[in-house]
Amino acid sequence: MTYSTQLNTDDSANTVFQSFTDKRQNPTLFLLLDEPLNWTHAWSIRNLLKGKKIKHLDVVIRSGGGDIHVAYVIVQLLRSHAEIISACVPFYATSAATLICIGADEIILDELAYLGPLDPQYNKRGNDSIEKHQTSSLDLFQSLGALKKFSTESFEEVVRRLLLADILSPDRCVEQAAKFSHGITDALFTKLSPEVFGEHERHLEMSARYAMQILRRCGKWTSDEKIVSLAQQLVYGYPSHGYIIDFQELKNIGLESQVKLFTHSESDVVEALIPYPGSPVQYLEPQDYKQEMGFVLAEDPNGCSDAALTPEMQSA
Repeated sequence: MTYSTQLNTDDSANTVFQSFTDKRQNPTLFLLLDEPLNWTHAWSIRNLLKGKKIKHLDVVIRSGGGDIHVAYVIVQLLRSHAEIISACVPFYATSAATLICIGADEIILDELAYLGPLDPQYNKRGNDSIEKHQTSSLDLFQSLGALKKFSTESFEEVVRRLLLADILSPDRCVEQAAKFSHGITDALFTKLSPEVFGEHERHLEMSARYAMQILRRCGKWTSDEKIVSLAQQLVYGYPSHGYIIDFQELKNIGLESQVKLFTHSESDVVEALIPYPGSPVQYLEPQDYKQEMGFVLAEDPNGCSDAALTPEMQSA
């Protein structure tokens, strides 16, 4: 396996990245990815941060997501090397990349930047095509919810009309309405495979669990009720995986103390990052930066300071 430990050979990239790092005056990890987040990125970060104890780390992230297991491990890995983490989002950090952002102490956005829902994606093959396209595990649950709503509404409407006709007793009206509702929805319900339904339910639960564990271990959250509420909102609370969760929405769902915008003085270096193409994972320090040799990560009773990788991965 190879690691992206060297700077991009494009001098313009080095200039853009170094300008951002010097402006913010924090060591900075750049995750500007065009490809899905995967284990190569986790190993690259591990190699780049090896032996470092950082007081305040900026993580500049632009990613459409990828493997949520990788995102979870990256959060734990970053936490084992840095006391304070700022997730800096110049444009977008969606899906699994959103999980990385909520594991930071603060989320700093450009005015146009946004995060996204955490409902997991899977490849689905069309009926008449060998090509696959991605869809959300939440789609199945939303379809089931629509069927349940339709079934209930059709039942109630038939009962209402029969009662108004005054030709049957109330009990017979309910009986006939139940038969009608069952007749028009049974064929649709039978198309839902219990095995598939269970699989996607587990995927959704896994995403929610990861979000809750990260918030409990790495956030400033003291209310478990709020942790559960935020995780549920990010996984189940939006109508589409492409839904834009912007600065105001992040404040509305409970992250008002964690999210902020880049300052006006930072706008130039941020704008330079927005159109920049994907690059290898990179780590830069401000010019004349000196690592605080006496800094020791505070012990976290919940496990955030523990090594992020499993024993098997550590020995690899």
